[in-house]
Amino acid sequence: PLVETGAFLQIVRDACLDRGDSKEALGKLAKIRGWAAAPSEELTRNGTAYSTMVGGWTFALGQNAFAVMQSEFRAPYDGYVCSVTTKLSNSNVHAQMKIEFSKKFGAAITGEIESPRKQTDRYWINRDRKPPIKASLVFDRTSNTITVRMILGRYYPVES
Repeated sequence: PLVETGAFLQIVRDACLDRGDSKEALGKLAKIRGWAAAPSEELTRNGTAYSTMVGGWTFALGQNAFAVMQSEFRAPYDGYVCSVTTKLSNSNVHAQMKIEFSKKFGAAITGEIESPRKQTDRYWINRDRKPPIKASLVFDRTSNTITVRMILGRYYPVES
């Protein structure tokens, strides 16, 4: 489980934390690593009223399959959403993933949402000279998948 956890979180760092706020940088990483790009029709179909899907890739690493998705906010908002999803070998890996996520990104859980199907843990990840990242670790019990979603805005959050 630790290798799976470590490999997954390294992909999250490489794709989303380091390059998630740049279409060009994430696209270049995907090309260098040989990830399979999603067709443009698929990206268009998955847009929302608030964001446009700008990149999507799938790839395998060992026995694990991964999906990386990147969306850009529509005006007047500014920023990106980047996510990485994989299927866990067993549901026990989720608990280890939470521990390793906090260690790797230096972030404590700031909120938890529990439902019969999903558990979502929320985090704020601080970055040097950039606004913090709002991150979610979403575990889907029915599919045994885990998704890390990072919102990479260009503005600092406002306290209310």
